[in-house]
Amino acid sequence: MKSVRVVKIILGIVLIFSGITKIIDPSKAVDLMLEFKVVPESLILIIVSILPVLEILIGVLLISGMYPKLA
Repeated sequence: MKSVRVVKIILGIVLIFSGITKIIDPSKAVDLMLEFKVVPESLILIIVSILPVLEILIGVLLISGMYPKLA
């Protein structure tokens, strides 16, 4: 089960990095969402505001091992 733990740590680091990147420059995330039409335009600002926080939170939960079913 050690390999599962390693994967969780790596995924947690990726999520934290991704969230921080979106907080630093949210315009890139908005541009990508508009380009790929991932979500309706009316929801983009809401999602760009919430997504980085969720990514960081889930990343921290994965790395820390707290609430494994939630993460």
